[in-house]
Amino acid sequence: MGCNLCVAACPIPDCIQLERWTEGVDPRTGLTIQKEPLCWPDHPNNPECALATLPAGREA
Repeated sequence: MGCNLCVAACPIPDCIQLERWTEGVDPRTGLTIQKEPLCWPDHPNNPECALATLPAGREA
């Protein structure tokens, strides 16, 4: 998942390269990575999303 803001803001050309994760578990959320990205309203990282859940051991 990437919004490209860091790429657009960095003054050094080709300094940052975004990579799409297509398998495994997202270490930031503990959720399984889906092959097709979700739009922001449906994305579990969006705190307003009804599907948003925290990994075990984390509190809101």
